[in-house]
Amino acid sequence: MTSRQTDSGPNGLAYFDAWTQIGGLIGDHPSLPAALGDLEAGMDRCGIANALVARRDVKALDSLEANVALSDQLSGGLSPVWVVMPGAAGDFPEGEALAQLLDEYHVPAVRVCPRTHGWDAMSLSGRCLIAELSARGWPVFVELGTEMEIGELARLAEAVPGARFVAVNLEWTRQRMVSALARDCPNVHLALHLYHANRGIEQLVSLGAADRLLFSTGSPVREAGAARAALDWADIPDTTRRMIAGDNLRRILKYQPTAKRQPAAAFDSIVLACQAGKPLPCDTIDFHAHVVNDGSNSGGSQVMLRGDAKGMLEMADRTGVREIGLMTWQGIQGVEQEAGHRTVVDAVQTNPDRLWGLASIHVGDKTDSRKIAELDDLRRRTRILGLKPYPTMGLPYDHPKYAALWEYAQAHGLYVGVHPYHWYEPGEFRSLCSRYPELTVVAYHAGSSYEIADTVITLCREFPNLYAEINYSTVTGGVIEYLVKGCGAERVLFGSDQPMRDPRHQLGWVVYADVPEAVKTMILGANARRLLSRPSAT
Repeated sequence: MTSRQTDSGPNGLAYFDAWTQIGGLIGDHPSLPAALGDLEAGMDRCGIANALVARRDVKALDSLEANVALSDQLSGGLSPVWVVMPGAAGDFPEGEALAQLLDEYHVPAVRVCPRTHGWDAMSLSGRCLIAELSARGWPVFVELGTEMEIGELARLAEAVPGARFVAVNLEWTRQRMVSALARDCPNVHLALHLYHANRGIEQLVSLGAADRLLFSTGSPVREAGAARAALDWADIPDTTRRMIAGDNLRRILKYQPTAKRQPAAAFDSIVLACQAGKPLPCDTIDFHAHVVNDGSNSGGSQVMLRGDAKGMLEMADRTGVREIGLMTWQGIQGVEQEAGHRTVVDAVQTNPDRLWGLASIHVGDKTDSRKIAELDDLRRRTRILGLKPYPTMGLPYDHPKYAALWEYAQAHGLYVGVHPYHWYEPGEFRSLCSRYPELTVVAYHAGSSYEIADTVITLCREFPNLYAEINYSTVTGGVIEYLVKGCGAERVLFGSDQPMRDPRHQLGWVVYADVPEAVKTMILGANARRLLSRPSAT
């Protein structure tokens, strides 16, 4: 089933993307989408009406010339974000001259890059620049990490209380800091595209920040559909969803776009279900997930709200995920192997028809017989379908101490999920796949970059027992299509890494991919179903 999109989208929302970036950088992979046409294609495919557009390269260009060139380049619902800086050095306009230029080009928002351009936002000239532009109606975008730390932005927001800041690049790994920023800084708005914290949107809304949350994608170098799906499936009132989708951004801009994009593409049934906030209509299986203890919201270093089996199944019901493969968190991040396995066993036992476990055996100085005894015991206790080693165990996976486990897995029909010890150096995979040709080896995080995808594609072409699992918070633009073309659609698997990451972004990465609906069904679940349905030895 397909349906033609209207100008406001099937769910009645006109999505306005608060942060996109175009243009190449030194070191970009040749296949990385970064051009204006890539941005427009992604917007149309994902049903996004408008977008603010910034340049990726702010280091090698005359800032004023680049600003004007960006404005001249954009049309059709796209609006520029200009870079601004203090003008005391004589290379950039300031005061009334800058304001006149911004007005002349109808610039809706500005951006500051103090680290890249070598100035201090907390200095008198920096604070005056921000205060003057804010008084004239321009919101100020700040990229966290590269240009300013969260604490620096909080202090700047306090020092210039009349300014409206937009924090960009909110890493989900800093959820505790982001939460404090949202709660304590009422003049800071939050662009959400990198905030993949589990139930992160709902949590920020609960802190009273609903009117300061901004839909953003980071497209085209990131897949726009990841952010779109996260908001469409968010467990929030529709009025709040409308605010985040675009109303909040429109309220703070100096100038409004004069047009909306009118996508011509028809949406398939998978996209339509997502946009309606309904479960996916196809068999969907999450091949990569962790789990925390019943009632827990934390994995120690990472917040994992509702990260127990009950919470994960509630999320699965919302999105349409039918089965989930669970592995320990504390057992791979620390030394608590048995405690981690107990967590997995208890979780799987809550619903063994929808959950299965993976074993994470610390090989260390254990004898082969002890390793196998531990694995046998775990399989007697619950439904274990795979093994999950991890780099913290201290040995590469082609080390002889792992051999007994790989032989066992091959003999008993278990798969091995591999987060490489040597990050995507192909030797470990070649060793496993060649020495154990009947062992299914799943390469985790294959979509994290084009460079890693290239390695996985080469290996998949060499070894028929290797599969590519996609998940990573980069949600790299175009890489799903790249893996499908390079590995074959039948070798690509969906995984989320929940509850460390929110599964909705990872689902959206596939849901909105530029591939046929039949290929989406393969990635989302059919390929995993085929692997899980293979007969296992006793």
